[in-house]
Amino acid sequence: LIQQISALSVESNGREILPLTWLIPLGAVILLEISYQHLKRTAKREHSPALLADAVHYRIDGINSLFATIALAFAAYFPNYS
Repeated sequence: LIQQISALSVESNGREILPLTWLIPLGAVILLEISYQHLKRTAKREHSPALLADAVHYRIDGINSLFATIALAFAAYFPNYS
């Protein structure tokens, strides 16, 4: 399994990261933002501070995924600087 995963990250021209790898955390950003919006609406409807705190957690995870997206895109398209 580890060899299969590492084979995905190495391209034949010597790049360490495939050019479209950044799309994975970008998808996570989108899904986490959708989850945040849905949970925030539910928290307001139910008047639940616990659900609102969980919604904020989704937003923070989305921001972290956004940073990962930027870092992977930079590393994929500018491998000499990563």
